[in-house]
Amino acid sequence: IFIIFMIMLFFISKKYQYILNNNYKLLRSTNNKVFSYFINSLLAFSSIKGLHIEDKIIDKNISTYKEVLNLTDKDNKYNNFYLYIENNIIDLIYVFIIFILIMLSRYKGLDISNVLLFSSVFNFALPFILDISSYLTISKIHKTSIDKVLDLLELQKEDLKTTRLTTIKKVEFKNINFSYDDTQLIKNFNYEYKKERLMIVGESGSGKSTLIKLLLRFLKLNEGEILIDNININYLDLDFIRSNITYVSQNEVLFNDTILNNLSIVNKDIGKIKKVCEIVRLKHDLNYLILDDASNISGGERKKIIIARALLKVKDILILDESFNEVGIDEEKKILTNIFDEYKNLGVIYISHRNSNKNLFDKTLCIGGKIARSRT
Repeated sequence: IFIIFMIMLFFISKKYQYILNNNYKLLRSTNNKVFSYFINSLLAFSSIKGLHIEDKIIDKNISTYKEVLNLTDKDNKYNNFYLYIENNIIDLIYVFIIFILIMLSRYKGLDISNVLLFSSVFNFALPFILDISSYLTISKIHKTSIDKVLDLLELQKEDLKTTRLTTIKKVEFKNINFSYDDTQLIKNFNYEYKKERLMIVGESGSGKSTLIKLLLRFLKLNEGEILIDNININYLDLDFIRSNITYVSQNEVLFNDTILNNLSIVNKDIGKIKKVCEIVRLKHDLNYLILDDASNISGGERKKIIIARALLKVKDILILDESFNEVGIDEEKKILTNIFDEYKNLGVIYISHRNSNKNLFDKTLCIGGKIARSRT
């Protein structure tokens, strides 16, 4: 009886720990997914603002967070049930067996010393049997810790003005002056952009990207004003500005996920996703998994995915900031031609340090020296 019981107890414990172990692996994998997505969200902060998908990123983090909570709750139930078995049922079984042995000793002549021997061996062996798989016990993930992560993702809502247009026809930069840390980056800059295809070229650090960040109100102007259809951007609805102007920065980040999921965070229409992949001449399959830091794809392919993601969101103006710097000149020309053919009414501003394909654009704006000044 003792041997049979111990064997049964061992296999029951092993089977239950197998269930716990599988749940632990799934929980750990999901927890890593939450952590990875959160870190990527922080690294991709400028990308998120440029694409104006803050709410979608928060929703994605919350959904993965809820997935962890559900698995944690399931894990807690398994562990509580296991502890109940360990602390109660096994004791009852032990008492029941001792009772049977005593009855056998009384009515069947079983030596009472055997009963005492069984009791001693059982008390010695039971903790050992239960500890065989104790190293598999799952560490609990605390809800409060995950809440702190979500608190960091709760981006502060910026002041949104009430004036809202339906579309953008032109953008004017008037007498723009901007300094950062006592260094003047832009001096008396003036330019009127009429939703054409514009290439902006100039030296590194000359203020090209700064002009765009001022337009999108990532930065605040020191002097001058920026107008959209004759309205100062400070009096326009910020949601309108960032919804209608799509900005692809120099430091875009892809998530540790499939190409499809990286694109569908902006637009879930699979037909449109496939279309933009054709436009940017993407070679990889949509189900291809991108590792951290996009270490398993080339720089050129990474740029193509980033541009495709932006095309899924464009409305009036697309701003590409050094977006082809890892793509060959010939490939750049083919992709730009595809974009212009597909989006004929789209205003495009292309910031680059090279002007190899300037013939594709309506105008070229040269920003010379270390301080931004317009020169067409």
